[in-house]
Amino acid sequence: MRLETNPFLKIENLEVVFTNKGKKNTVLNRVNFEIPKGKVLGLVGESGCGKSMTALSIMKLLPPEISAPSGKIFFNDMNLMELSSRDMRQIRGKRIAMIFQDPHSVFNPVRSIGRQFIETLQHRMSLSKKEALEVANQSLLEMGLGDSQKILSCYPFQLSGGMKQRVMIAMALAMKPDFLIADEPTTALDVTIQAQILIEIEKLKEKYNTGVLLISHNFGVIAQLSDWVCVMYAGEIIEYGLVKEIFYKASHPYTKGLLCSIPDFANNINSLQQILGQPPEIYEERKGCSFYPRCPYRKDFCQNNHPLMEKINSNHFVSCFFPIQY
Repeated sequence: MRLETNPFLKIENLEVVFTNKGKKNTVLNRVNFEIPKGKVLGLVGESGCGKSMTALSIMKLLPPEISAPSGKIFFNDMNLMELSSRDMRQIRGKRIAMIFQDPHSVFNPVRSIGRQFIETLQHRMSLSKKEALEVANQSLLEMGLGDSQKILSCYPFQLSGGMKQRVMIAMALAMKPDFLIADEPTTALDVTIQAQILIEIEKLKEKYNTGVLLISHNFGVIAQLSDWVCVMYAGEIIEYGLVKEIFYKASHPYTKGLLCSIPDFANNINSLQQILGQPPEIYEERKGCSFYPRCPYRKDFCQNNHPLMEKINSNHFVSCFFPIQY
């Protein structure tokens, strides 16, 4: 699937498997997408579909119980899968930064926020302590944390979850990375702060030509910031295309179901549509289409045959035997 030339980050046939009680369970199955410099790819799907696992695969931070993933992850023509742990540490932070979903797991609880922030900047950006302090203060102010000196003197347990989230985002953006992975960056934040964070990510993209992988449940956030959208279900990319194509001409029944479940206040609709059933568990064996048990358009053929990604047009791809027609 190629939407543009010269991808900055490109994933080819990524598969992640872990073994439980001698049985192999597939977490990610044949994941493919690409992101050029200065572009944003939104990755959406239900909880547990593999979005965060995809991000952790790029960062090479998968849990130890998961065996080495297969496939290729190219970053600026460099295959990250072939890099040693030492070489990958030189990439993380400065060249590829990540905003994690859980801010509580990012900070060392016995060291002050300031010490962690400043040492990170000194190590990754080769700044003096004075320079790092100035960058840290400015970054916190941009995240809406007015009393930056007080924030830097605090320990993680003294900050609320939302404040830790903003500090983590400030640290990631302060390093001006070549590529940013934002895993649910606006979770647990109020609407005004969400808007401020999205503006800062947009500024980073425009000023430094940063590529962004934006993971979110919020279709409003995806529509506002993304150039393309990948829809993920049960560890697979099931639809992929330009944001307007996905939002206005969704071809996969699952994508259509997600969009129809968004409240529509403009048309005064009193009830929401729902996708019946639950996503499959990773230990469940699936011969055919993974969405078959929940699909309102399913046919017997889908049960035992797995669809491949097909081209609808040059900007839109879907993995479905019977895509929705417009």
